[in-house]
Amino acid sequence: MNPAEWDTCCAPNEMLGFLRESGRSSDRKLRLFACACVREVWQLLADDRSRQAVEVAERYADGSADELELKAARGLAQVAVRETHVTAAFNRDRDIRLEAETRVREATADTVHREAETAAKSAAHRVAQAAAKEAWLPLQETPPGARTWVAGEAARGAMLKAQCDLLRDLFGSPFRALPVVEATWQTPEVRGLAETIYAQRSFGRLSEIAEGLAAAGCADADLLAHLRSPGPHARGCFALDAVLGKS
Repeated sequence: MNPAEWDTCCAPNEMLGFLRESGRSSDRKLRLFACACVREVWQLLADDRSRQAVEVAERYADGSADELELKAARGLAQVAVRETHVTAAFNRDRDIRLEAETRVREATADTVHREAETAAKSAAHRVAQAAAKEAWLPLQETPPGARTWVAGEAARGAMLKAQCDLLRDLFGSPFRALPVVEATWQTPEVRGLAETIYAQRSFGRLSEIAEGLAAAGCADADLLAHLRSPGPHARGCFALDAVLGKS
């Protein structure tokens, strides 16, 4: 993969493989990517156990949850998955909404998988499947016809592209060095704002960090441009991580 291919790739698995080969991958960011994928279809997820699994996975990635919490969250998430499987087994009519939620529940269980790379790959795959199912809902046909198939494939493709954008947000470009935020740029106001944005997921405020850095003398054009970009952004964003000293 070359820089142009990285910037335009729409296949998450290819990018994940290249990250591993290039040595740019990290367990923290892989798990946060899995969680970010699930949050792309959060509206399909009504089960509290599944939502809590994602939250535990995010805390585990950042070192504020331990192995026991991860294991407990995985157990509850897997129970939630089995419940949808049982419901589907007794449902004579094909329930597309149930199929979509099942894929998302499976993805939430993936986020708390013991292996971060497995979590990333599997969650991304299941979320793309869920997006395809969701696209069928306004067009339901029994059995699904060409119209629903085309809509589903379009939604799946759009989700895969969104996932690749998230990978670029979290990892930056493997062909460029990660930015380094100098101590003189990191004023108390910038640091405090970065911590608030990370905690509250208020990524629409990242441009405020860019302005604070620029006012403090930062001239890193790539760093400032990414912070000012519309995103998508998620926990693990390489630019926000640089401000917070995370890797």
